[in-house]
Amino acid sequence: MLLRTFLTLILGGAVCCTTRGTEPIDIGSRLELFVDDFLIERMNDGAELRLHRPARRELAFTCDKPWEGNWSGALTLFQDGAIYRMYYRGAQYPPTHKCICYTESNDGIH
Repeated sequence: MLLRTFLTLILGGAVCCTTRGTEPIDIGSRLELFVDDFLIERMNDGAELRLHRPARRELAFTCDKPWEGNWSGALTLFQDGAIYRMYYRGAQYPPTHKCICYTESNDGIH
């Protein structure tokens, strides 16, 4: 009985999630990142989904402060109004300390 209920839920969910309506999906004024075909019904004339390839630029940030230790990583970078904020992890290995670090930039480069 439990297996039948489980399969019913899984199959019912799969049918529900793959069925599309005939009306367009209203996304309002928000920006959407198209990484799958959920919002795209069809593509014609050689159109394809392709992610932007990053271009190498000058070094923007170095982790060389004493409190960062000899390892830094796990970066989270976001724009908050006119300021770019970055939180990242600093640590000393072998493990003696770990810390969360913060830096900000007005242009996202310097």
